[in-house]
Amino acid sequence: MVKVVVNFLFKLLVFIIIIDPADLLFHLKTPVFLAVVFVWLISKLWSKIYVVNDVYFLILVFLIIPLISIASGLIQNNLTDIGFAIGFFKSAIFIGLLIIIYDMNIPIQKYLIRYSILISVITISIYLIFLNKPQLFGAIYRFVLDKNIAIFSIRNYYGLTVFMLFYKTAPLLVFALAHYCQKFINDKNRMTSLVLAFVFLFTLLLSGTRANIVTASCLFIYFVLKYYYRKPNKIGFSVTILIIVCSLFLFIQSLSFGQQDKSSEIKSGHFNSYIKLFNENPQYLIWGEGLGSKFYSTGLNSLISQTELTYLDLIRFFGIPLFLLFLFIIIYPAIYLYVSKKINAENEHAVVAYFGYLFIAGTNPLLISSTGMLVILVMYSLIKKQTKYDEGICLPC
Repeated sequence: MVKVVVNFLFKLLVFIIIIDPADLLFHLKTPVFLAVVFVWLISKLWSKIYVVNDVYFLILVFLIIPLISIASGLIQNNLTDIGFAIGFFKSAIFIGLLIIIYDMNIPIQKYLIRYSILISVITISIYLIFLNKPQLFGAIYRFVLDKNIAIFSIRNYYGLTVFMLFYKTAPLLVFALAHYCQKFINDKNRMTSLVLAFVFLFTLLLSGTRANIVTASCLFIYFVLKYYYRKPNKIGFSVTILIIVCSLFLFIQSLSFGQQDKSSEIKSGHFNSYIKLFNENPQYLIWGEGLGSKFYSTGLNSLISQTELTYLDLIRFFGIPLFLLFLFIIIYPAIYLYVSKKINAENEHAVVAYFGYLFIAGTNPLLISSTGMLVILVMYSLIKKQTKYDEGICLPC
């Protein structure tokens, strides 16, 4: 009974993270998180906690790194945005859910794939309202921006102006896209898998961000290559691949990469400001400026705590040594599956999608957030060692 309740709460938590990334719609992210932990802890008053041997150490190191960075900022008198530092650490705490996932065999990847369809439903529905009921769109536009769940933009493709809608958790769709592409290749519910794959691909294209579009296109090409490679007609295979690659190249080339693109100008300003910061303060490359610090960026012409250049942000927060350790923890699941030769038809799509997500996160602040932590939990759930448990820990009654 307790396991059913915990599973339900986990489903609810994943649902909330996907639908309400800023927690301004339901205001339930923290309460549901605490409910998951509370119900699970109550159940463990009479039973043992079974975890993979190294999971406690992993969680400890993952949480110590931002604490060290906060202390570094405090010592250097750089801790000027305590709210951001606390928010970062609150997101990192989600790693603790790994204990519950391992202990109760929570199928978190299944929940992520299942509820991802809601992003597509919401995105496409708003898009259709924009096209067919423009009188209703104003209210939706104000509501979406007020709750900080999506961003609207206009893109130009070969002279055609197109309306785009970026739902804040849309990058999660790379997992659903890869999942259904893999299912199509494995001959399981082929028509359903094909339709869902195209729905997720279309939603990612509608998001309008270059990182989403490029990643979705690369994933699609990867699985098309896998599918046609197994076919006996190599000429047809070659022609199909050539057409797909050329079409996608022309499409991606049509995106606004030029000087007129405001997003590119902002990112360029952030990058140049980082170069200047590290040139003037090379010590930050060793021990960082500290989590919660601010620096002046010409991208926005103001003091800011975070940019869209996630990995440069982490270097500024932690310094290169701690950044590399932090990055290693993040990519370890994929490394483990590859080195141990445990990549198979059941997890290959997740590994490929994970690298795609990390690419997207490199130009969007999506890595250390509830969304990013959900992805990290999914990846660590794939490397659970079912036979190597410690003896367990029993909480005193």
